[in-house]
Amino acid sequence: MSVKGKVETIIRLIGSTSILISIILSILANFMIIYDIILFVLYLIFTLALLSMSIMKKTEQGFFIKYNLVIFIVTLVLSLILILVGYIYSFNKNLGFNFFSLYFISILSSFLNIVCWHYSLSIYRIKKYYFTISGIGNLILNLFSFIVSRNNNALFIILPIHLTLIGLLLILVSENIMKKKGYLNYI
Repeated sequence: MSVKGKVETIIRLIGSTSILISIILSILANFMIIYDIILFVLYLIFTLALLSMSIMKKTEQGFFIKYNLVIFIVTLVLSLILILVGYIYSFNKNLGFNFFSLYFISILSSFLNIVCWHYSLSIYRIKKYYFTISGIGNLILNLFSFIVSRNNNALFIILPIHLTLIGLLLILVSENIMKKKGYLNYI
C-alpha cells in the first residue's frame, strides 16, 4: 500500500525545513549587519526566545499549551522591552536612526519568519493566511534591509531570502497540487 500525496507531503516538509534553515542563517546574517554587540545580543535573546516558544508549541508541551496566553503576553512584553532598550541604547551611543531601523527591521523580520515557519504545515485556513502573509512580509523586510544596509555584509541577507522564498513556493505549490487531487482540504 502507498500513501496518497506522499511526494507532496515530502515537498511540504522540505519547504518547512528550508524556512527553518533560513531562520538560522538570518541570525548569522544579522550578526554581520548589526555590528554592535549589545544590540545583537538583544536581537539574539528575542529571536531565540521566540523560536524556542514556537518549537515548544509545535511539540505540544503541556506547560506551553496550558499557559499559552500568559506565555504570549510575556513574550510580547519582552519583545517591546527589547525594542525599547535597543532604541534607547542606539541613541545614547549616537548610533543614529538608520542603525536602530536596521535593528528593528531585523527583529520584525525574525518574528515574521518564525511565524511563517510555525504555521507552514498547518491545515487550518486562517493559519495558512498567517503563513503566507508573514512569509511575504519577511521577504519584503529582508529586501528593504538589504537596500538600507550600507555595509558590504548585506549580501549575507540574500541566502535567507532565497531559502524563505523557496520554502514558501514549495509549500504553496505542493498544497495546491494536493488540493487539486483531493488529498488536502483546509479546515
